[in-house]
Amino acid sequence: DEAVAPENLGVGAPSVLPDNPLYVFKGIARGVQSLVTFAPEKKAELKLRFANEKIVEAQVLADRGKSDRAARHLSSYEKDLASAQKFAEKVKDTKPELITQIITSGFEHQAVLDKVERIATGDAATLVRDVRVKTIVHIAEAVSNVSDGAKIAEALSASVSSDTSPYKPLR
Repeated sequence: DEAVAPENLGVGAPSVLPDNPLYVFKGIARGVQSLVTFAPEKKAELKLRFANEKIVEAQVLADRGKSDRAARHLSSYEKDLASAQKFAEKVKDTKPELITQIITSGFEHQAVLDKVERIATGDAATLVRDVRVKTIVHIAEAVSNVSDGAKIAEALSASVSSDTSPYKPLR
């Protein structure tokens, strides 16, 4: 079971997780950051960072045997990824690298979704499958916004070629 390294997603290891009562303050801080961020490109970057942080948080929860809690947390992750994709689409002509980042991150996220789905049970497993489908749709929408096919290949190659990639065996 290869884990997704937080640094592959440009985030650090989480210090407060969703099962901690203090996590509510992290959510408030994220909400304030979203409210005071206006430019679509900055909003896309911010929402992608939130999605990356949340997928790592879900991974840590799953690693600690809290797969059902991780599964519930993935709904919030998916909303941020959808938002990042929506804002990136608005600036695809001036900041095409945002679309590429969403594709690369989304590919990395699949390893965590797979891991949580395998260990979750009942409704939680169904929730993870639903999130996985929505995530794949977001990635596909991002791919459809890339006019240069080489950029897509580059994004997927970057996901596989990293030494800390969960897809290292595919090389």
